[in-house]
Amino acid sequence: MKGVFENKISITEYDIRGNVFAIFKKGDKNFESNYRFINALNSLYKPLMKYFNKCVRDWCSNIISDNQFAGKQGYDGALDIGITNRILQEMR
Repeated sequence: MKGVFENKISITEYDIRGNVFAIFKKGDKNFESNYRFINALNSLYKPLMKYFNKCVRDWCSNIISDNQFAGKQGYDGALDIGITNRILQEMR
């Protein structure tokens, strides 16, 4: 995976392509909403994306302010911003 990230190994379409299957749940078979869609991905896709995600997060940690909550692992941005907004409203 490191080789892919360093452009030493290329990613092929096979590596990222998935097959979609529609599984019928219940009701009228003519309605799309009565199906659950499953995307079967290549077995390397998930660990590859997990590694890329870690690399991007590590790189971004030096750029994004500590006060930025959204997109940070272990933070609930919606909860944190809600608390921050409430504190700011009470300060007014």
